Amino acid sequence: MPKVSRPPRNIDTSVYLYDWLPKFLILPDSATSFKPAYKFKEGRLLKILSVERRLKQDGSYRCNSGLRVVACDANSRIFAILSSKSINQYERDERIRVTKNLINTEIFVTELNVNFLTPRQTSKLFGYSDNRARTILGGNSRSLLADIPAYAILQVENFRIGNRDRYIPQNVDAIPYIYTLSDYQKRYLTSAFDNESDYAPETGGAVGDSDELKSQ
Repeated sequence: MPKVSRPPRNIDTSVYLYDWLPKFLILPDSATSFKPAYKFKEGRLLKILSVERRLKQDGSYRCNSGLRVVACDANSRIFAILSSKSINQYERDERIRVTKNLINTEIFVTELNVNFLTPRQTSKLFGYSDNRARTILGGNSRSLLADIPAYAILQVENFRIGNRDRYIPQNVDAIPYIYTLSDYQKRYLTSAFDNESDYAPETGGAVGDSDELKSQ
């Protein structure tokens, strides 16, 4: 796989990853929604950093409602859900359960949807909340202990393996979540934004036997 030309990185991720998540997710102010579905002919590369830890039932892992993961591009992390359709395709192609050997693997995402979760949903499904004090507009404008109201979640509908070397980043904790980036916060904290499918229902998303995510 040839190296991809891209700006310098501040974190230790694979040489093949590039920085595409912020440009894709942080829409201009004139946009009020995402398209219902995105298809990429060449695919967008992500590294899987952690996978939902699931309890075995009847000797196997059940992923009928999708699988929650944390993924990253070259410079930022994001929450994602691998749909049951994409999992079935992966397991047919790779002849292995998706819960095995996926961590630190790079995948080409060729089809996805963007959904938004509320802070409560994000905490329930991914065990994450961002309630630190933060500057919204710069200067003296601050929001104290206010959760980001809309967390963009990638719903991966189709993917294929991009790189199997399973390179382990040395500083995973230094990779910021996209939700903490100032441009993301300015866009989605200070303006009304309509998602094409609205918020996921409180009981929706990928519901598993455990909310834990395992890494490395």
